[in-house]
Amino acid sequence: MKNILVRIPSYSPGNVGDLALVRTMKKYYAGNLILPNSEKDLYSVNLNKIDFLVYFGNDCLAYYSISTKIIEKFLSENKMVHVVNTSWGKDPKKENLNFLKTVSNNKYFQIYMRDEYSHELIKKDLSFYNDPILTADLAFLCPKNDESKIDELENWVNADKKPIIGINIHEDFKEFNKLIEQSIRKFIKKKKKTYRFLFIPHDSRKNEYDFLKKLSSSCGDIESYVCTYLEPEYEKNITEKLFLVITGRMHLSILTIPNEIPAIVVAYNGAKAKGSLKHWNLNDLVIETQNVKNLNEVFDKVCSNYQNYIERIKNSKYCVERRVLNQIL
Repeated sequence: MKNILVRIPSYSPGNVGDLALVRTMKKYYAGNLILPNSEKDLYSVNLNKIDFLVYFGNDCLAYYSISTKIIEKFLSENKMVHVVNTSWGKDPKKENLNFLKTVSNNKYFQIYMRDEYSHELIKKDLSFYNDPILTADLAFLCPKNDESKIDELENWVNADKKPIIGINIHEDFKEFNKLIEQSIRKFIKKKKKTYRFLFIPHDSRKNEYDFLKKLSSSCGDIESYVCTYLEPEYEKNITEKLFLVITGRMHLSILTIPNEIPAIVVAYNGAKAKGSLKHWNLNDLVIETQNVKNLNEVFDKVCSNYQNYIERIKNSKYCVERRVLNQIL
């Protein structure tokens, strides 16, 4: 059995999507996974006993920080570095791009891009010894169970046959924060007679629970429930019972769509949302932040063609699963 060192998606705990990725890796990767919980622990691992590095690229590789020294260390010892689950976009961080130029032509460096847009864009910015491999987000294969179920939430979900819309927005939209909050509130008030609303926070580092609590209260007399931060396996279990999800966090859509439930994503960071939904032929359900006023139009389109969207998901499932497995080593 191979020993695999994993640079996890983030050392700041609290993001349900990041946890979903780690849980999926634990389920599918064959090998002994070493998953340090800090940068210090990462660099303290004895690499003599490690066969290769798996590094979660996500959108960090383009826009945030990179643990450059661990990548360089593996490559200097002629050990493979597999950068998985990676997104790319326009105007990547200059220092990140410069670093990647120093390693991309190393034969021990292999990168896996999680959507077609990222796959195309990164090849315009960099040349590679090993061609980037097109994949799909690991969390599409996140396991599903109710082992951490919340009775109060279950009771609310099952208390009424009125369809439920899952809602997630946050305050990472920068200058569009107010516009998106107002648009979502207006949408909810317009649909309150027909639907119930489950508010689903996704990142405890950003106080999303408190934000969604206030949003729910500001919508007046709606039928709603604001859940706590859920375990990813249980969140996937819950979203199976929804009519549709509207989310600003891509991984909420990723934990919803495999249940054959459509998701509308308000995108805010690169091409990752559009690319991830394109795997399912749902890229028309991605709304750019500045176009959030089109939410009612997009929602009504889904309602009018609901079964067609379900068929799109069903018809795409096998291909998406195979793409995810492209990066299961």
